[in-house]
Amino acid sequence: MRVRLAGAALCGVLLAGCAGPAPAEAPVTSPSETAVRTDPIALIGLWKVDGQPAGTVLRVSGDGKLGLFQPCVDRFGSWRANDTGQFVGSISTFSTEHGKSGCAAADKPTSAAEVQLEWLSRITGYRTEGASRLLLDDSGAVVTRLLAGAVPVARSNMDSSMTGRPTVTDESRQLFGAAAVPLPAGLDPVTTSNLLGTWRPAGRTTEAHAEFRAGGRWEGSDGCNGQSGGWVAGPGGALLAVDGVQTLVGCDSVPVGMFLRQTRRAGLDGGTLVLLDAAGKELLRLTR
Repeated sequence: MRVRLAGAALCGVLLAGCAGPAPAEAPVTSPSETAVRTDPIALIGLWKVDGQPAGTVLRVSGDGKLGLFQPCVDRFGSWRANDTGQFVGSISTFSTEHGKSGCAAADKPTSAAEVQLEWLSRITGYRTEGASRLLLDDSGAVVTRLLAGAVPVARSNMDSSMTGRPTVTDESRQLFGAAAVPLPAGLDPVTTSNLLGTWRPAGRTTEAHAEFRAGGRWEGSDGCNGQSGGWVAGPGGALLAVDGVQTLVGCDSVPVGMFLRQTRRAGLDGGTLVLLDAAGKELLRLTR
């Protein structure tokens, strides 16, 4: 799952009667093919979510956590974004408000799939439009708008640090502010299509793996604990992934989810998938 908003022919624009044919019009490319520098820090805040029930508030925090507060169900997860417009968010846990007037047991999600949000799973990119933030799908179409003016929510079972207005910190800038360095020479950029499938840590005999599925979900294991989350690929081998809660069974594991969470670019060295952080440091190698 991805987003992106040129050299000008000044002769044709500024001067009349310049010699030579008019330059050909640039081909139209999808947002997933054209990089646009965007600031992930601009997503941090409290937002009203266009098209959602009144009182819905999305909390995008500077430590990479998401909170979606609605009248009867609150959902929690994580997010990542980069400076070329990719965004991925995933929900992993929830809390219900059955004691509130109008809320019933029927409002409670009954499966892991129901915890996820269909509209959130379609979001692969973002851009800023004035005071609003637009969350976009693969084609660049607007899935929803994040609108300014949301106020902190009150929950008797939650500390205000989970529900209040988030701030931008030095840690936030470190996590989201640095642009990822280009892929090293010799690595071919991953794409949405060539990443699909199951990958296991190279040179290890382990049950650890990550299966990248169409639609922006991944499922896997560190060797003894199930893991899952969302992912999105972009230009130049950009790769963002988030994971959710998991069991903590101890074993000789490979923390695949942790490595994916740290990944900013990925490339193929022949048949080997190489994950790298924002500074270009190699994190993990995997093979099909």
